Amino acid sequence: MGMLYSSFCWHYEDLMMYSFNYMQEGEGKIWYAIPAQDRTKFEKVANRKYRSIAKEDPNFLFNINSMICPDYLSKKGVTVYSTVQKPGEFILTFPESYHAGFSVGFNVAEAVNFTCPTWVKHAEKAMRIYLKSREKVPVLPLQWIILESNLKLPIYISKIVKNELINRKEIRKEFNQKLADPINFEQQQETSQKDDETRFECSYCIRLCYCSFLKCTSCQKHYCSNHGFICGCAVDKIKLFTRYTDEELQQKEADARRQPAKH
Repeated sequence: MGMLYSSFCWHYEDLMMYSFNYMQEGEGKIWYAIPAQDRTKFEKVANRKYRSIAKEDPNFLFNINSMICPDYLSKKGVTVYSTVQKPGEFILTFPESYHAGFSVGFNVAEAVNFTCPTWVKHAEKAMRIYLKSREKVPVLPLQWIILESNLKLPIYISKIVKNELINRKEIRKEFNQKLADPINFEQQQETSQKDDETRFECSYCIRLCYCSFLKCTSCQKHYCSNHGFICGCAVDKIKLFTRYTDEELQQKEADARRQPAKH
């Protein structure tokens, strides 16, 4: 890795995932890290320090281009830890933990994000932050990880299934009320391919759609099941796509409940 990319600015991982960084060879890498309990304190200090930037873009930290001296943060009451990573060593970062650093010379390292059952509560928190900002697009759909992984989290799966079925019920109600001929409602639904890797971003809230999405053939935009009719176009121009039928979702929930929860 060349020195052009020797530094990395303050950030936490996408969707507040865990990460492993392994250094294979070369010079060391200096890391600074802030514990999760000081995340909001760090954000307040950063917003005060870069007040003019924060005024224009309240979510500027999402851009991962801000460096703040660890000594400055420490003097402002933010807990900051530091370490030097050497070849053959791993660095593990935790959810919500801001970290930054730089290489002191040429080195070769690799990193990977990973999840586990304890991560899901952090992912939900990250999604609330992303949806509030309507700027940060998650790297992958949270529904996809929970429904398709082997984490077997019945509480979270039940929550997804319940919300999805409620949203679908409201969408169908809207179709039935506004379509000139309710019988044509069946033409407003299609099943998306389950193995299709395409995941559409909601044009309103930036959520990545997985269980379902709506497509408007008039404005050519996609929406999640929460914002399906927000474009204001004629209802007969909007089509609902579902990855799973209602029955298949309910079966996923039942299967998860039969599995012992992992902790």
